[in-house]
Amino acid sequence: MHIEGACFLADILLHDVGLLAIVSVTRIVMNQTMIKWVSIIAGLILIGFAGYFLYEFVLVLAVVL
Repeated sequence: MHIEGACFLADILLHDVGLLAIVSVTRIVMNQTMIKWVSIIAGLILIGFAGYFLYEFVLVLAVVL
């Protein structure tokens, strides 16, 4: 049971180190304007996903009620 917890924590650590490496390289390659637009596009995509899941929730709620 303890080995699963250690593997889980190691996975989180590996994920975080990978994300830090990607962000570090991205900041070197991209200028401030490009980073701003990528952030705006990513935000819009997240809002789109939220809208989709809200729509699916309403459909399921209509069936349940």
